[in-house]
Amino acid sequence: MREKKHELLGLTLAECQWGSGNFPVFALHGWQDNAASFAALGEALERKSSDYQLIAIDLPGHGHSSHFPASQFYNLWDYIPVLVARLELAAAPVWLLGHSLGGMLGTLIAALRPDLVRGIVTLDIVGLATDPVDRQLERYLASLTEQLQPIKRLAPAASLAAAIARRARIGSPVSAPANAQLTSRGVCCVGEGEAAEWHFRLDPRVRIGSVWRMLDDQAKALTARLTCPWHAILGESGFFSPNIVERLRLELPITTVTWWPGGHHFHMESQPDELWLTLEQRITL
Repeated sequence: MREKKHELLGLTLAECQWGSGNFPVFALHGWQDNAASFAALGEALERKSSDYQLIAIDLPGHGHSSHFPASQFYNLWDYIPVLVARLELAAAPVWLLGHSLGGMLGTLIAALRPDLVRGIVTLDIVGLATDPVDRQLERYLASLTEQLQPIKRLAPAASLAAAIARRARIGSPVSAPANAQLTSRGVCCVGEGEAAEWHFRLDPRVRIGSVWRMLDDQAKALTARLTCPWHAILGESGFFSPNIVERLRLELPITTVTWWPGGHHFHMESQPDELWLTLEQRITL
């Protein structure tokens, strides 16, 4: 694995890279995760393929990337400009691979800037999160109240092992190896010897989430702009049921749907070599 950073729009955007092929696939992780979310797939790529390169980005506020300025929060739309700036550095349109929040971001980018995207693969996410009109104001008021409160930072841990154990208690439920990968990239050591502490890199304001969601008609108008292939791979024990997915397929321009063993983070935990080969079958060079 190689690491790289780009200075874009006043932010540092960090990324992890696997493979050295000529065809890059850009990966966008889920809410409160980081680029290590794709470590298992990146290692599988290096075992199975020489044609591709997997580039996993730490979203702003996550991993080794910059936090947004104090006056800016983590609304869905606010991630888009710096990600587009990164994709504009690519030599040609690329495939986007997105998990959860990252899948929604990939969908938005493909709809807004089709010149940058050859296709998208979304992992345990289909479509965009929406709200009815009356819920929009409720969400905004709740978020505004939370934004004005003092920032609640996680206390540092005494060791990396303690940080891993804490994330296992309070973070998204994943396997022990996956939790260790996410935590290791999501902390930094401050100090030396007995005075050393492990601080969590995640901007605590990320947990406030997006202050608003689109209306159904807005989301439909955006996804109607998609002209590239869209493949969805969903966890059999993930966030979506087959009935919901079949209904969404009537409304969205999804090319294929594949069900995969595992839950919401199946891409970290379940048959990574086979999953990468499945991705290769979906992705056209």
